[in-house]
Amino acid sequence: MRRKVIALLATGLMTVGIALPAPAATGSDFAGQWTSTDAADGSNQLLRLVAQGPNGVRATLFDDGGSIACGSVDIPVIAIGEGDVSGDDLTIDYRVKCLDGTPASTATVVYTLQPDGTLTENITATVWTR
Repeated sequence: MRRKVIALLATGLMTVGIALPAPAATGSDFAGQWTSTDAADGSNQLLRLVAQGPNGVRATLFDDGGSIACGSVDIPVIAIGEGDVSGDDLTIDYRVKCLDGTPASTATVVYTLQPDGTLTENITATVWTR
């Protein structure tokens, strides 16, 4: 009987070890070049992320049609920013420049690292791939 109890306890402890959550993402998990088609207007987007320390990221975003930021899909956008990783989310504060001379603005975007290796973005639910 004692052996059965010990075996059950050992099995229970191993199950607890298997059920532990995956470690949180780091800046390196987000680093790289990402592309997407903007879910809001169909424009092409390119995002370059560079890790800065364990949880920091520098970002450069180019969108060939800035309908949300600039009011027209015919106006390209470049945005530069810095962000921090928390859990599986990367929050970036961007300085946004419409390439038609419109005054610069700011935007905060949250990207979530998905289990399949893609990113989703909180503003338009756009999916980014490497």
